[in-house]
Amino acid sequence: MAKSEKDMTMEELVKYRRQLFIDAVEMKKKPDRVPHLGNVYFWAVLDSGHKISESIRNWDIMAECVLTCQKKYGFDGLVSVGSVIPAALVDPWGGHSYVVDDEKGTINILDHERVRAEDYDMIIEDLYKYYWEVLFPRRFPKAFKSSMTIDDFKKVIDEYKKFIGYGGRISKDLREQYGAPAPLHCIPSGGIGIENLLAWLRGIKGVSSDLRRIPDKLEAAIKAMDAKSLDPWVNNLKNVERNEFAAFDVRIPLLAHNFLSEKQFERFYWPSFKKLMDAVVESGKMAHFYIQGSFKRFFDYFKDYPKGHFAIYTELEDLYEVRKALPNVCLCGGIPLSLLGNAKPDECVAHVKRLIDDLGKDGGLILSEDKMVSYLSDAKPENMKAVCDFIRDYRP
Repeated sequence: MAKSEKDMTMEELVKYRRQLFIDAVEMKKKPDRVPHLGNVYFWAVLDSGHKISESIRNWDIMAECVLTCQKKYGFDGLVSVGSVIPAALVDPWGGHSYVVDDEKGTINILDHERVRAEDYDMIIEDLYKYYWEVLFPRRFPKAFKSSMTIDDFKKVIDEYKKFIGYGGRISKDLREQYGAPAPLHCIPSGGIGIENLLAWLRGIKGVSSDLRRIPDKLEAAIKAMDAKSLDPWVNNLKNVERNEFAAFDVRIPLLAHNFLSEKQFERFYWPSFKKLMDAVVESGKMAHFYIQGSFKRFFDYFKDYPKGHFAIYTELEDLYEVRKALPNVCLCGGIPLSLLGNAKPDECVAHVKRLIDDLGKDGGLILSEDKMVSYLSDAKPENMKAVCDFIRDYRP
């Protein structure tokens, strides 16, 4: 008789949970049960009784929130370990784009135009020179002024050390204290050019304008950025061994597709994305694609890839429709915040049971919340607990 999860050591539990994810993605054998990937963000902070503003500026508080959440609910893995908004890291440099309202329990990131249309020529010619001579001074005004003292610079370095140290510390604590295979992925991401431009550099408004006004320069800039970030990452994928603690080798969020027509996707996105997908398959790795918004228009791009490599999380698609369209990928998601935030525990459990029975008994399903759980009203604690406990115990 197999050992129950309650009787496992933390080392055994990490390996067991990691194998759940692997079996779900590979779809070669029936997993022992369906795994639950916690898509919790600042809800974990608020549920722990802390303020968002203090958590993003104090790594000890953030670690407490993440570990408290894991202890309380027992996820099989976490999408975020709290380092997505490193305000403490960028504050000393100046120029962050975070808007926090502790009274309402919200945080937003402003759309921004750190890269300007006239910058594309320099990006295409020499990306690193552009970063140091134009982008960084614009992005971090305090750091590139003569008034910045040695003590100021030391504060920046200290915060950077804390940020780097936090990632290793929280991953170790999750593994050793709670048997959770964190981080979710282990091979550092270089990102995709158009995603980096839209999310962090040029902004949604800027990229949307460039697609119509200066498409050739936008395309050339994307290629220049991919050469310095995506291409090394792809090569690294092929040469790095799998991490024994990580559920996936790669995780990448997809957002830019929402602003592209199918023709634009083919030109500005697919060449980069195809490089990554081909490298994942060629190297025998596993990738988790966190698809924000709707991706239905682009499902055909996944159809020719073999089973065993991709788990796709989609915010807006019906998982039953995705399964019909893409039998070769592992589904991720399915737990609606509309239920977690408003329904009763038994209603939430009934929904999850139906998903497992219909889509996950033989693999190919990773349950996760269908949106980032960010606001306190997104999920009632009793609903989250009921769902987590049921998924952990249910073996159809």
